Amino acid sequence: MAVALWLIGVHAAPPWAASLALMVNTAIASCFQLRIARRVTDIRSATRAVWRASVWIAAGFCALAFVPLLPKPAVAAFVFMVVVAALLHAVGDMLRSAGR
Repeated sequence: MAVALWLIGVHAAPPWAASLALMVNTAIASCFQLRIARRVTDIRSATRAVWRASVWIAAGFCALAFVPLLPKPAVAAFVFMVVVAALLHAVGDMLRSAGR
């Protein structure tokens, strides 16, 4: 939620961008959480899941780092970057929760 509010407050994103990011996150988690969690069966696979989660989450934040570089009227590019960042972060979050 903080990232979505940051996009709106700092980068003057359209207000619906926060809702879009949350919808993407919810949809991905609803569809794939169990599939990802089934792969974690012991401590070793949990450790790998947490390490992979950190890479996915970092990639999501790297995608958000490119948002300020986008031209201001490019709403389509902005929406694309928000969706990509939300997807990357959602996968990382699912891996992290599976590795707990």
